[in-house]
Amino acid sequence: MEEILVKDSSSLGGFIKGLTDLNSSTLRNEEIELIRKKANEKIRTANVRSLGDIFGKKHKRFLSGFKNLSLPDIPRVDTWADVPERDEEIAGRKVLGKIRIRDNEIVKWVNPKMLEKGIIFSDLLTAIMDHSEKVNQAFKNIRMKRETLISKLIIGQSTHGSFLYIPDGIKPEGIFLIEIEVLHAHSLIPIHLITMIGNSAYSNLVIDIKSKSNRKDLAISAIQNDLILAENSHLSILQKQKIGEETALFVSEVIIENRDAHVSSFILDQGSAITDRFLAAEMIGEGGSVNITGLYNPKNGQRFYYDTQQNHIASYTKSDLLFKGVLGEDAYSSWKGNILISEDTRGTNGYQSNDNLILGPSAKTESIPGLEIITDDVSCSHGVTMGNIDKDQMFYLQSRGINQESAEKLIIDGFLSSAVKRMADNGFEEFIINSIEN
Repeated sequence: MEEILVKDSSSLGGFIKGLTDLNSSTLRNEEIELIRKKANEKIRTANVRSLGDIFGKKHKRFLSGFKNLSLPDIPRVDTWADVPERDEEIAGRKVLGKIRIRDNEIVKWVNPKMLEKGIIFSDLLTAIMDHSEKVNQAFKNIRMKRETLISKLIIGQSTHGSFLYIPDGIKPEGIFLIEIEVLHAHSLIPIHLITMIGNSAYSNLVIDIKSKSNRKDLAISAIQNDLILAENSHLSILQKQKIGEETALFVSEVIIENRDAHVSSFILDQGSAITDRFLAAEMIGEGGSVNITGLYNPKNGQRFYYDTQQNHIASYTKSDLLFKGVLGEDAYSSWKGNILISEDTRGTNGYQSNDNLILGPSAKTESIPGLEIITDDVSCSHGVTMGNIDKDQMFYLQSRGINQESAEKLIIDGFLSSAVKRMADNGFEEFIINSIEN
C-alpha cells in the first residue's frame, strides 16, 4: 500500500499529488489509458480541499477521522483450481464463476464449460489487456453517469475490479459471484465492476461485500458498478453488504438497457458506518424494464443514503422501485428518488415507493420522491410511508402468549416479506431471508 498523509481534515494536497496514472506497459490499452488520465486530471483540477469535497460534506464527521490514507498497489492475481466448497451453490444454483477482491489480491475461478461458451469472467486489469475491444465499449459508453468526483476517482485509480461478459444467446443457469472483502485500515479502495450481457443472453450475478474481521480502524470502499444490457437480455442481480461499522461504503451503479432488456435487482444493506448509494436505470430501448428492490437496516448510529433515478428515455418502458427500511436506535436513512419521462415517449410506466419502520425514538428518516414528466402518454406514481410498530398488532400478538421480542420480530418480518417476495424466485427469497440479521 502507498500511504498518503492527510495533514488535517481540510487539506488533501498530498493525497491529490499521490494520484498516479497507470502506464502503457501495465494497461497495454491506449484508449482506456487516456480515459483514466482524463479522470485523474478532473480530480487534480477540482480544487479538492477535503475528503468531503469528494465523498460529500454530509459525511464530514466520519471523514475527519482519517489522518492518513492509502491507495492499494496493483493486486496479485491468483486462480483457484476449483471453486471453494462453501461456494459451490448459492440460492439453489451452481456457482459458475467466482472472483474475490481484497486490497492486496484478487483470486478468480471460472467453470471451464463457461469459457468454452465464450463467457469472460475476469479481474479488470486482465480484461483490459486481453479483451480490450469489449472492455473499451463499456468505458466509452456515453450513457454512463460518471461525472461525480467519486466516479472519477474510481475510473482513474482502480486497479481492482471485475469484468463479466455473456455472449449473444448464452443463458447459463448458475450464478457468477463477486466477493469483496474490506481488509486494510485507513485505506481507500476504488473498485470498478463491469457487466455486459449480450443480445438475448441471460445471467445471475451476486455481489457480496463484507469485512474479513470486525476491525475498529477506518476504511473507505468506493465502487463503480456498470451494467450494460443488449437487446432482449436479462440480468438478475443480488447485492448484499455487511461490512464493519468503521467502514464507509460508496456505490455508484448505472444500468443501461437496450430494447426489450430486463433487470431484476435486489439490494440488502446492513453493515457499515455509512452507506451512500447512487443508482440510475437508463432505459434507452423500447420495451426495457427494471424491477429494483432495496432493504436496509441501520442501527447504532449507522447512516444510509440512497439516490435513485429511473430514466425512461425510450417508449413503452417500465420501472418499478421499492425501498424498505427498518431503523433502530440512533439510525438515520435518506432516500431521494426521481422518475424521468423523456419528451416524445409513449406508453411508459414508472413507480417508486419508500416505506420505513421506525423502532426507536432516536431514529430519523427522510424521503423525497420526484416525478419529471415531459410528455402525456404515461402512467407514473410514487408513495412514501413512515411509522412505528403498530400497538394494536403488538397487543394482539402478546395477548396470544407471544413475548414482546418475538412479537416485534414477527411484525418486522411481515413488513419485509413483501419486498423479499418481489424476487419471485424461491431460492433467492430463502437466501435473502437467511441473510437478514435477526
